[in-house]
Amino acid sequence: MTQYCVGTIVFALALALPAPLLAQNFARGSIGGAVYDTSGGILPDARLTLTSEYGVRKTKAGPDGTYRFASLEPGKHTLKAAYPNFKTTEIKDIEVRLNERTNIEVKLEAGASSQTITVTETAGGIDTTSTTSGGTITADLFKNTPVGRNITDIPYLIAGVNDGLGTGRANPSISGATGLENLYIVNGVNINNAGYGAIGTYSTIYGSVGTGVQFDFVQEVQVKSSGFEAQYGQALGGVVNMITKSGGNTYHGGVYFFSAPSVLEGNRLQPNDVRFNKGQATLGVSTKDAGGEFGGYLRKNRLFWYSGFNAVFNRSDDAAPPNFRAAALGNVSVKTRNFNYSAKLNYNITANQNHQIEGSVFGDPSHQPFGPNRQNGGPGGGSGVLASDFPKRAFSELNYGSRNWSVRYNGAFSPKFLLNASFSWAHNKFDESNLPNIYRVQDRTEGTPGAPNPLLDGLPTPATSRGLNEIGGAGFVENTEGNNRQVSANATLTFRAWGGHQMDYGGEFQNVNYDWFHRHTGPDWKIPCTNFLGQSVTDPKSPLGAEFNPKDCGSTVLGGDFLLRRGGPSGFFLSQRRGAFTGLQGATNTKYAAVYLQDAWQLSRYITLKLGLRWEQQRIIGEDRAYSFPGNWAPRAGIIVDPWGNRKTKMFFNFGRFFEKIPQDLAVRSLSDESRYIGPRFALSNPGSNAATLNSTTNPTPGCPASAPNNPQGINSCLTNPANWILDSAHHFFLGGTVGFSGGVTQFIPGTKAQYQDEFVVGIEHEFRGGVYVSARYLDRRIRRIVENISGETVGAFNANSASDGSLIVQQLVLANPTSTTDVFHNTLCDPAKFGGIPPDPFNEDPNSGLGCLDGSGSPQYLPGSATLGEDGLADGFPIPMRKYQAFEFQIEKRLTKNWQLMGNWRISKLQGNYEGLFRNDNGQDDANITTLFDFVKSSSLGDQFTSGVLPTDRRHVVNVYANYTFNNGINVGTGWRYQTGYPLSKLGAHPAYLNQGEIPIGGRGSQGRSLATTNIDAHVDYTWKISERYRIKFVADLFNVIYARRVERVDQFADTGFLSGVSPPIQRNPDFLEPTFANNAYQRPFFARLAIRLEY
Repeated sequence: MTQYCVGTIVFALALALPAPLLAQNFARGSIGGAVYDTSGGILPDARLTLTSEYGVRKTKAGPDGTYRFASLEPGKHTLKAAYPNFKTTEIKDIEVRLNERTNIEVKLEAGASSQTITVTETAGGIDTTSTTSGGTITADLFKNTPVGRNITDIPYLIAGVNDGLGTGRANPSISGATGLENLYIVNGVNINNAGYGAIGTYSTIYGSVGTGVQFDFVQEVQVKSSGFEAQYGQALGGVVNMITKSGGNTYHGGVYFFSAPSVLEGNRLQPNDVRFNKGQATLGVSTKDAGGEFGGYLRKNRLFWYSGFNAVFNRSDDAAPPNFRAAALGNVSVKTRNFNYSAKLNYNITANQNHQIEGSVFGDPSHQPFGPNRQNGGPGGGSGVLASDFPKRAFSELNYGSRNWSVRYNGAFSPKFLLNASFSWAHNKFDESNLPNIYRVQDRTEGTPGAPNPLLDGLPTPATSRGLNEIGGAGFVENTEGNNRQVSANATLTFRAWGGHQMDYGGEFQNVNYDWFHRHTGPDWKIPCTNFLGQSVTDPKSPLGAEFNPKDCGSTVLGGDFLLRRGGPSGFFLSQRRGAFTGLQGATNTKYAAVYLQDAWQLSRYITLKLGLRWEQQRIIGEDRAYSFPGNWAPRAGIIVDPWGNRKTKMFFNFGRFFEKIPQDLAVRSLSDESRYIGPRFALSNPGSNAATLNSTTNPTPGCPASAPNNPQGINSCLTNPANWILDSAHHFFLGGTVGFSGGVTQFIPGTKAQYQDEFVVGIEHEFRGGVYVSARYLDRRIRRIVENISGETVGAFNANSASDGSLIVQQLVLANPTSTTDVFHNTLCDPAKFGGIPPDPFNEDPNSGLGCLDGSGSPQYLPGSATLGEDGLADGFPIPMRKYQAFEFQIEKRLTKNWQLMGNWRISKLQGNYEGLFRNDNGQDDANITTLFDFVKSSSLGDQFTSGVLPTDRRHVVNVYANYTFNNGINVGTGWRYQTGYPLSKLGAHPAYLNQGEIPIGGRGSQGRSLATTNIDAHVDYTWKISERYRIKFVADLFNVIYARRVERVDQFADTGFLSGVSPPIQRNPDFLEPTFANNAYQRPFFARLAIRLEY
């Protein structure tokens, strides 16, 4: 706590000091350089005038001939330089880019100053003060080439940006990190989702559903894939920085309509054609959007405004598999409506633009009407609600979106002293409502997939088992609301001392609130106090020992998630999978503070040192507990060599350390009391039957009969009738199965520190004539420390549940920095007394039962006190967490001159380790820092879980080429090509303790080869018709996947359908292993077209 207070004081001092701040304004760029005569001599005090849409700025060159204009709006600018007895030089169309310095060296010819030399094309030079890798995509490129109309499509043009797989296209993997490890900034506002770290509004069920800003409102996107400066933190992936449009000294705007109807889409390949387990099928997708944007001035040169509105209507035409009763519904439309808005106001306080205030607001309120909104292919997979006999039980309505605003001050007190400060507020909310109040129930009664189906009922059900079938409600519901209030201040001071210095320093503070509401659909019920025989469920002498903690007896559970299975006293029963009784709603908070200092020290015109240091800390607060990560020091050190001193070439090296900012999901799940029991069994009840007496020991419940050769339809109607799903003591039974506890408040091991990674990058960049930039670089990133929840228990001890003396072995989870030397638990050991003083290896477990320490009779004999918290001098049994990313990147960029531009890159990389990051693509888990990966120490039942191998998003080769050319007759043509090799395929077995799918890589990661390489070639054409000097109409056509490629993109890597305790065999193979997944993007989307018309002025 003391360090937290110290950090707050340091941040306050950073704000209070009279510091100059400039170049690292997230939403601005700069122009700098020097003024020379034709012989190379400097011209001090040369007068420079910069003109743009936003007014006129003036300055003088310094004693060394250098000059700089800071805090400039990205876009085109004109620079005029004058000096006595020299001709005036005017340089037009200088492009200023977001958060970059554009270098313009001005050469003046001797002559009368009344004479003007005009330069119409000039290159910006290479920024020899930066070691950042990545790129900037301007509207000139992404609006004139075939790019999707979502801002999250734009970063994919940059090397190092890769498909995040389970995190969705909106959250890419950048330079080896998962899709939940990036930083997203719009107009200086951090728009990351507070709960999960994704972009904008995010749901663990639906993924990212909104970004807060729309494609047409964006002026420029900058992606930093590595080597970013000390003012950037929080991200272990990349930084995506965007700026929206502004007004100017001319009125401009337009209205537009875009349409991508399903009739212009080719035939989709359907996973159901090759899968045994069927899913909701997407037959076609239609998108229409219309909007307008307008900008101009309220007072010329001083006060500017911009506003934009866009309405997007998406429709997905889906259908149930033909052998499910939902097929009778025919094609069902899943609809989405997004209203997007953006507005900005800029005010130049002074005529020379040295002091400015900017206010901006943007958001995207969205709605999905009642319907089958839970489609397939979400973060956790799933087959979709239409893959059900009763789909309307899982229909719902969605309302979500974000609202973001910021106020920023930019001040240039002198050419050497600049300051900016801002306040921002990012808000997002997700709400799912109107769900039928029915338990989620997955039908597992059909036995082995493909075997004869005994449940014939005369309805359109096949004669053989269809495998998994949802017959209940939606299940888990998560409604959230996040607010991130942000304040920042930054300064830049330039001075000379043994060379030139540009010193940047500043800080930021974030106060993050994140509220949640969790439940499962279905009626509330009480944790039983007895079973149907009247035995106490908390009596250790009951058939399977204590099932529930006495203090929880009678507690209310909100809904539930169940399996319908064969067995039990009435022939069929419900086995609970999920359902919490504490931690159902609450509020969490994070206080995050950071300060930084960095210096671009130009030792000479040939060598620049880039040195920086960032200090940051986070205090994360749950409902019941809080923890601080203080004193995180993140150094940055780089060197840039300009071998000829002409800003045409640079060679650079950079080292950086980057710390994670933990998302609030950890505060919800671990620092708040979220408790549940897993595994209780309940017999079904048929209220219309008089064949049995309630609580009879011979026929305990009047439930669905085990078989009914004379009434098959009656069996099925009984099993699928929610009225028979009764959860109470009268229907609870012990026979065959165990009850496990999950949850409670998790403690941090004292001294646990923040997660971080180290990286180094080395590269070279050269500017050729005509504005062509070519670069090559090598990047190496490695995780050095992680934060995860851990326990000292083995899988065998968890399954045994008790020690040799009958005492319970309880899985106690704590948060720590696991590594090979971690010692916070008493090891799980075998009891020597039961083995003649020579106990067996406790980590070698029986592959069938999952138990260890087996005696001669096959009974587990664990040492009492195993897995309890406390050091015992022995390492607990965890591996060293590893994630290593190595990449070569080659990039060529031709900036827009002479009517054409190009951006191309090729990345060769390898991603390997045993720890993927904040998202797990194997089991679809998005619980950052509290995944199940380290819930158990290493044992034989975990197979190769801790063995290093290729990680899920590894793609060895990714190539991008985007270009366009504009003809003088108004026709513009563009193209895009993306090629990527496949990702690793593994054989993923179910977890031997938790029983769920996709946890254990059998035979090592990547043992099944790779998915197919894919190629996409897209085309763009537009024609501009000038109907007057002021007005023009643009006709646009984008053609995607013109080669009609439809290769498999998502492969089912689950080797089995999950464990079922109490059945033999306890696990069944997945008949769809290595087939396409359920997801609607299992195959490449076929050819489709998007047409548009724009009226502009």
